Amino acid sequence: MQSQGTLTFDSKGGTDVSSQAVNKGEIFTKPTDPTFTNHTFDRWFIDKALSTPYDFQTAATKNITLYAKSKKLPEEIKTGKINIKYQVENGKETHNSNSVTGNVGDIFNLKEKYLFEIPNYKYVKTVDTSEGKFSEETQEVIYVYKY
Repeated sequence: MQSQGTLTFDSKGGTDVSSQAVNKGEIFTKPTDPTFTNHTFDRWFIDKALSTPYDFQTAATKNITLYAKSKKLPEEIKTGKINIKYQVENGKETHNSNSVTGNVGDIFNLKEKYLFEIPNYKYVKTVDTSEGKFSEETQEVIYVYKY
């Protein structure tokens, strides 16, 4: 009777992969890649340190355990929105509204670009802040003018 080699798989948190047994000298079959949550499968390695990739064209000579390496999927980039309004002290709009978007967590400074002179009006104050960081919730900045 010919001796066998067994190939087992440690998916390191991925879905289970069935072990294989073949006669020594034969080649193991590359299995279906394991699946991961928030990761994608990269390749199989013969060492726990994941430094030596396994070649599925290598003839079986002994029992082997392979270790899966996965890569973290990129996180979805979330965007935030800021509505910019221009109005007089009584709340009536003096100019068309504007909006700006950016990645959540990015810093914004709206005064330099969005605070401007409106003919026959004088800038009085800013309601809320025109500087800060974008957030997931829609933010609002109001520039108040006096006629």
